[in-house]
Amino acid sequence: MIIPMMFAGAALVPGQQAWTFAGSYGFVVPANCYSIAAVAIGGGGGGAGAGEYDTLTGGAGGGGALSYDNAIAVTPGETLGITVGTPGAPGATMGDGSMGGESAITRSGAYLLRAMPGFPGNWSTNSGGAGAGVSAGVGAVRYGGNQGQDGVTAEFGYAEGGSSGGYSGGGQGADLYGNNGGPIGRGGLGMRGYSVAAQGNAGGVRIIWGVGRAFPGSAGDV
Repeated sequence: MIIPMMFAGAALVPGQQAWTFAGSYGFVVPANCYSIAAVAIGGGGGGAGAGEYDTLTGGAGGGGALSYDNAIAVTPGETLGITVGTPGAPGATMGDGSMGGESAITRSGAYLLRAMPGFPGNWSTNSGGAGAGVSAGVGAVRYGGNQGQDGVTAEFGYAEGGSSGGYSGGGQGADLYGNNGGPIGRGGLGMRGYSVAAQGNAGGVRIIWGVGRAFPGSAGDV
């Protein structure tokens, strides 16, 4: 007689969930899941707007930081808080931009993962906003954002927004799938003349789960 094998519980089904629109959300931990891997990118700072006859454009916004952790302990069925960082607002004509918002995963108000936002571009000094730092971030691996470009002299030109923190730690920025060069958390353009400065890009959060899955190597696998 063949005796069937008995299992303590169903196997964990690999999966993923991502949030790329600014706001607050909830994530319910799947059944049989006791550890997750997650990445967060803070929102980019807004670009500054210069006057029509200013010599330079306004400074561009700085990029948001990136944090990730491949071993966040969780309990099946619990709800984690998800915050996606707001994009920094653009500056009006002859006005500074605004700072972006942080992205995070929390449990009962305590940070499990946190990525800080980029700083705004400046009009009066035409300086680019600083990239987000890592000292206030939370995560096993943290990369700072990149500074926005200072104002440029080209007529009706623009200053380039700073990229978010890249997985390589370089200046390319990153997305939520382990690729460098992504738009999430990028700072807004600094503008001049009749053009309106640009807001930064929103941040993002992504969670993956399943045996052997981790950032950044297998981040693209569902």
